[in-house]
Amino acid sequence: MDTGVFDRTEAEGRIISSAAYNLVIGLTLLWGFAVNWIIVTSISPQAIADINPWIFFIGYFASCFFGVYLFIRILSILGRNRN
Repeated sequence: MDTGVFDRTEAEGRIISSAAYNLVIGLTLLWGFAVNWIIVTSISPQAIADINPWIFFIGYFASCFFGVYLFIRILSILGRNRN
């Protein structure tokens, strides 16, 4: 899939300020830390250790591919995959 991401030399559309960019990055990090903390405190390590390793890896890669699919789908909805 050729998206031409590395061929772009200028921004199209409105550019956000540095403060807004840093706010979005900071909120994203806080969200990730909060979700990680909830997962670590609420799921028993033994529950994860009891999962068959093959099932664990298949589920892991399936969720990775599903994430890539969602990312590409969202980009196509937003119209960002133009060359």
